[in-house]
Amino acid sequence: MSASASGRFTQAERFRQCKPGRLPLRTNPRRALPVGTGEGAGKECPRPGSIDRGQGVVGHGCQAVLSDETFKQREGTMLSKSQARLFFLGGTGLFGAAFLALTVDSMRQIPALTHEDRLTEPVARGKRIWEDNNCMGCHTLFGEGAYYAPELTQVVQRRGKPWIAMFLRDPEKMFPGERRMVKYDFTQEQIGDLIAFLEWCGGVNLQGFPPEPPLRALMRPAAVTSAGGTPAPEIYQTICAACHSVGGAGGVVGPALDEVHRRKTREEMLVWIEDPQKIKPGTAMPLIEMTPAQREEIVDYLLSLAATPAPAAPKPQTPAETYE
Repeated sequence: MSASASGRFTQAERFRQCKPGRLPLRTNPRRALPVGTGEGAGKECPRPGSIDRGQGVVGHGCQAVLSDETFKQREGTMLSKSQARLFFLGGTGLFGAAFLALTVDSMRQIPALTHEDRLTEPVARGKRIWEDNNCMGCHTLFGEGAYYAPELTQVVQRRGKPWIAMFLRDPEKMFPGERRMVKYDFTQEQIGDLIAFLEWCGGVNLQGFPPEPPLRALMRPAAVTSAGGTPAPEIYQTICAACHSVGGAGGVVGPALDEVHRRKTREEMLVWIEDPQKIKPGTAMPLIEMTPAQREEIVDYLLSLAATPAPAAPKPQTPAETYE
């Protein structure tokens, strides 16, 4: 066995002395490349002891080992173990610090976004009623829950407190033959607590959730004020408008009331609103608890529509116009 001038064997010399089928002693494993990949790709398996001067690859059995010169060239472009460790620890620390900073900032904003100051005792009791009766088994709140029944995050803003209270007392009465919500026989206090909880949920800043339905403007035009300037009373807007419409705004369960003044007198309207089942047994309109003053407000508003021109039919829109 010959040695170089420095007294150390070169890579090629060590390789020649190695028996076939074994790797040279003290050979850096990073220099070993399987034939068929890397620089030895597509070459016939070299015989033991051969040296490919052109590629800088030393053949050994069915393996190829980089020569000293080629290995040094490649080693200069690779990360050392200390560099790789530093890169990993630095990146982990940087992104970990960013994650912690974002978490702290999010936790800092929660009290303001959720209006923590409005978490009263009725709100807490309403939450317990919501959980004890498994309301989330049918409804969604904040986008979480089942999808069998409507989403309730902003139900108070959509329907109003009077309508929700009446619905909770008897869900079937508000939608005869349609709704299948269980009648829980809540007390008046429990209904108030549950409404307080839903009202608090609707006030939470959810960064734009739930989104505004894109077709709501077409389905529910702006409410009409009578020509005499009489606005719709609150009880009409929160309860009556859920089933009836005026000027195209409102529900479609009951008939439109734009020309009800032509069909009924003032006294007939008052008697009908007081007890619809007494006038027409089996009618779909439920018995709605109102004070005499509230019934007067509704009738005055409906009679004031006599001076209001009939609403024009909405112009059909193409899908492109709808989403513009």
